[in-house]
Amino acid sequence: FPVTIEGVDVLLQKSAATWRAWVTYTYQDSQNQFQSLNNSDYFASNADIKHHFTAAFNQKWNRFLFTAGWFWHSGKPYSTINETGDIISYNAKRLPDYHRLDASAVYQFQTPKGNHFKIGVSVYNLYNRHSLLSKELERQYANLSDFSNPRYEGREFYTLGIMPNVFFRLSF
Repeated sequence: FPVTIEGVDVLLQKSAATWRAWVTYTYQDSQNQFQSLNNSDYFASNADIKHHFTAAFNQKWNRFLFTAGWFWHSGKPYSTINETGDIISYNAKRLPDYHRLDASAVYQFQTPKGNHFKIGVSVYNLYNRHSLLSKELERQYANLSDFSNPRYEGREFYTLGIMPNVFFRLSF
């Protein structure tokens, strides 16, 4: 089946002795074509996220490392169904834009015997935004006719909100 993918990735990075910052941008146009779907016309692939932007920064201070990152991307495509479970559009609609802010802090030290320790905390989705990540279609098999005449049911998947994490690492 024909697939077309066009895109560009850009990375800008600056660093110094105690800090590093970077931004990335990705543009992608990914299209599928199947003879038996969508009147043989191209439609957006499931992974077709047109724009993706990341900004991140980390700072070393004594034995500490502080990091923050902000992530944004335009909405993912999804297919729609009617009341009877038939697909009426193939990835013709898009979810809302997605974004989140993550942060972490790590403390590193070493024992006189040379063992290295790291202890830290990180927070994923710092501002506790519950975002719609994807809309998926699940094929239904209630009876034998569903094998030849597929019916679908829509399901929505959301982020978990704020997710703190504490860790301890020992290297010896």
